[in-house]
Amino acid sequence: MINARSETAATKPAFRDALNYRRCLIPADVFYEWARIGEARQPSALKPAMGNRLRSQGLRDQWQDSSGKIVETCSILTTSPIP
Repeated sequence: MINARSETAATKPAFRDALNYRRCLIPADVFYEWARIGEARQPSALKPAMGNRLRSQGLRDQWQDSSGKIVETCSILTTSPIP
């Protein structure tokens, strides 16, 4: 799961331990916000000032797949958009 809702992450078994013990920052050059225009959805790119980076709060985790391989994952903590 790529996104975790900040408001409910503590109550979801998939995110509970990571929220308590494995937080991280996720750097990005651009962030896309989606707006609904009629029936369609339109992306808008949000970029920081030149030379800066966005930083999102995230949760990291690792688990073992069926073949025994360790898989490292992360999820971005999200919240409702600010109008």
